[in-house]
Amino acid sequence: MPRSDSPWPAAIREWLPGGAAYTFTEDTRIVVDRTAVDRIGTTASAFAEELRAVTGVDVEQRSDDADQVRAGDVFLTLGPREADLGEEGYRLRVGSSVVLDAPTRQGLFRATRTVLRLLGDGLHVPAGSARDWPAYPLRGLMVDVGRKYFTHQWLHDQVREMADLGLNCLHLHLSDDLGFRLESSTHPEIVSQAHYTKRDIAELLALADRYHVTIIPEIDMPGHLGAVLDSHPELRLRTDAGAVSPGSLDVTLPASHALVEDLIGEYLALFPGPYWHLGGDEYVRDYAEFPALTRHARTRYGPDATAKDAYYAFVNWASGLLRQAGRTVLVWNDEVAYTGSALTLADDVIVDYWSNRGPTPQHHADRGRTLLNSSFAATYYITSGNPPA
Repeated sequence: MPRSDSPWPAAIREWLPGGAAYTFTEDTRIVVDRTAVDRIGTTASAFAEELRAVTGVDVEQRSDDADQVRAGDVFLTLGPREADLGEEGYRLRVGSSVVLDAPTRQGLFRATRTVLRLLGDGLHVPAGSARDWPAYPLRGLMVDVGRKYFTHQWLHDQVREMADLGLNCLHLHLSDDLGFRLESSTHPEIVSQAHYTKRDIAELLALADRYHVTIIPEIDMPGHLGAVLDSHPELRLRTDAGAVSPGSLDVTLPASHALVEDLIGEYLALFPGPYWHLGGDEYVRDYAEFPALTRHARTRYGPDATAKDAYYAFVNWASGLLRQAGRTVLVWNDEVAYTGSALTLADDVIVDYWSNRGPTPQHHADRGRTLLNSSFAATYYITSGNPPA
């Protein structure tokens, strides 16, 4: 189906305009395919609720067979798969009735967003036929709640807005030197005064599931742990002269591993989604300042090992805990390289490319690495207004 030369509706990949526009009336019904109601009933209910809010029409919702759909109805159903539609694509037909059809629940939800977008604040949807699908599997927003606490309600509002914009991942940077924002039963001493309870997170996850937004948690380590290490100064990385790196965890200490294992074990059940971000960025500026890392690495990985190997060993160990729990792990790109050390990052860890430091995206790709584009160049914003070094 070729896309119309008309620039509108511009956000739909394939659109063939039809005749007269569809109009919502007091007789409009949301009809859910009876054969799929157990899988898409929740999506239909959310759609009906939003239609009432947008149109002011108290639309009826019911389940029925496809051959019972009548003029004026809005029909939701699950249909056959097509290779280019993927997991989130859909088909839309607007005429005397509106038919939303997708291979998956996610795709059908995306179709409802398109109808709401086409409606704007009116009662009319332009007639035509559409096929639509996203260009990228992960499309998201990162919110740094570690540096600045955002309210529970604000995060809920972001989830709703993200869904309207076609985004499907909310990455929460839950800890940093300025704050640790999660309730903890294993280590309550590390929790900042402004934080999210486990109930807060459960409510956010429930809303995100309804809006088909995946929550990606990040507890940044082994750097950017200042808020945690304020309560555990004995775990801070030190030079041989005793100078400390305030936000850096000493990865050579068994107690450091025990703390991390406690936290990962506690939060795995809280965040059941497929992804987990370990952070891993900006551990130390100069590894040569911390010879204890080199000594630790050489006792384990041979005389040619470097301080960087202590970092890789820690990140690979932590990612192994998450892998055993079925999670796909991400880390920031700036500490990841492929030369100058005995070890490197485990092959199945996704590199989240945010900074120009280190190997280029092409270099990572040439090594077979999966990349996520989070380049700071166009979208990086922090409250200080300063870009990263």
